[in-house]
Amino acid sequence: MITVFGASGRIGGLLVRQALDSGHEVRAVVRGTLTEAARPGLTVIRANVLDPTEITEAVTGADAVFSTLGPPNTRPTTILTDGLRSITTAMTKAGTTRLLAVSADGAYPNPTDGPVLRAVGRPLLQRVLRHTFADVRTMEDLIRTTPLDWTILRAPRLTDTPSQGAYRTSTGTPLPRARKIPRTDVAACLLALAPDPSSHRTTITVAT
Repeated sequence: MITVFGASGRIGGLLVRQALDSGHEVRAVVRGTLTEAARPGLTVIRANVLDPTEITEAVTGADAVFSTLGPPNTRPTTILTDGLRSITTAMTKAGTTRLLAVSADGAYPNPTDGPVLRAVGRPLLQRVLRHTFADVRTMEDLIRTTPLDWTILRAPRLTDTPSQGAYRTSTGTPLPRARKIPRTDVAACLLALAPDPSSHRTTITVAT
């Protein structure tokens, strides 16, 4: 059984669908409504992710907890940090240990970038998304302080194109040519990493 936070978002919705298709029981935690139709194995839980007392039941007994939370816009925000603080607090209270969280590759420098991307492209992206990326970095720092079996999955630019059928990953080091990835492949990567103990307490970058 798995728990998905951000289940009404684009990655979260795909993760819920793929998990159900694979035979998992899924608890989908949302504030509003879930686009996925009622299906066997799906439990929808309406709760405020920022309140650990509201979500402790949702993570209790879960084999894995996924955070696919994302900021609503580019304004100053702490939604990722506050959300993960609440989730990790609830998990610790419930005795649940496996956590996988989506992060952003663009928040960090990549020495494998070409000269144009390194001098212009990535600095421009970090300037436009400075508030989001600040929250991303603080979120990652918070996750690393926990005793949980966490995996941070950094993704580059997300697209809604169909799956490419394959994706590349790099553990602990920058991934060359990490430009973009379909959201459906991010969801697939998360699901594949969940039972893999070699991914515990690691930061992984994924891209097509």
